[in-house]
Amino acid sequence: MKRWTRYAVLIGTVFSLAACSDDECETVACTMEFRTFAVAVVNDAGEEVAGLEPVVTLVRTGEELDFSDMGPGDPESGVYALMTDGHGSLIEQDEESVRFTATTGELSVTGDFVFGMTMCRCHVEQLSGPDTLVMR
Repeated sequence: MKRWTRYAVLIGTVFSLAACSDDECETVACTMEFRTFAVAVVNDAGEEVAGLEPVVTLVRTGEELDFSDMGPGDPESGVYALMTDGHGSLIEQDEESVRFTATTGELSVTGDFVFGMTMCRCHVEQLSGPDTLVMR
């Protein structure tokens, strides 16, 4: 009977310590998904503009985001990367503004976006910004 009592005390202690935790995130398991956010760039006729070399900048620091490890989205179809989970460490505040700019010839496009992190900083999430930008 003593062995059962020991197990009961051990199990009760573990559960009580878990219940007393101040940090909810200690018990949260992040998913293995890797989030990527992108924007489509179109011309006035609504056709996607391919082949741009955009610059995506974290407004707070002026730092250009690097997409060399994954490519810049799908520039052949006019879709360009804005933010990924790989950039999550750059999001130091509740909200971070990101600016997308691209030019080709005399045409240019600029878009502003806001990103944050999900609870427990598991993933990046887009808080505002358009899905499509029109190059003019």
